[in-house]
Amino acid sequence: MTPREPSSSGLSIGLLGPLSVTVAGREVVISDARRRDVLIRLALNEGRPLESSRLVGSVWEGDVPAGAPNSLQAHVGYLRRQLGGEWLVTEGRAYRFDLTGVTVDSIEFEAEVAAARVAMEDLRAVEAVGLLRSALARWRGPVQIDVIDHSWGQAEGTESPRARWQATPNATAWRGEVNFSRRPSPRDLTSCPP
Repeated sequence: MTPREPSSSGLSIGLLGPLSVTVAGREVVISDARRRDVLIRLALNEGRPLESSRLVGSVWEGDVPAGAPNSLQAHVGYLRRQLGGEWLVTEGRAYRFDLTGVTVDSIEFEAEVAAARVAMEDLRAVEAVGLLRSALARWRGPVQIDVIDHSWGQAEGTESPRARWQATPNATAWRGEVNFSRRPSPRDLTSCPP
């Protein structure tokens, strides 16, 4: 996956910090906590369908009222109106984000870290450092701070901080230890934690 910059005509979702949503370059504020939970949970599913019953269980976590399925439909309807209907798709009893034209910063972060690993394996240390710096610059604060109280928010949020931790020592090691006046050795590029 090649990292993309946020589109001025598409949807951009920021999860690497407080929730940030822009549509066609315009900031959209999702003020209702449950709506934010629905949006974040679907964005974290990276384009895969999420059964509505599982989504209800995630969002209402242990305290699911009888009207939760209807409330979920209302939240999805509201999000469709706010974001544009083409991105939130219903598939049978599931919802999913169609990520066509959508930029999600956590997905872009992971793509840049993966590209940096490839650059490292190909002994392109300068490119790898640039990719890691770009990936780390996407962070705006604690990951998914809006949903950290949910068990799924903590579980989903653990992957990206670990990826960030893995990226940080590599960027630091490459910046500080690789002598760019010579071709780096495999030892130079693999001497930091995995």
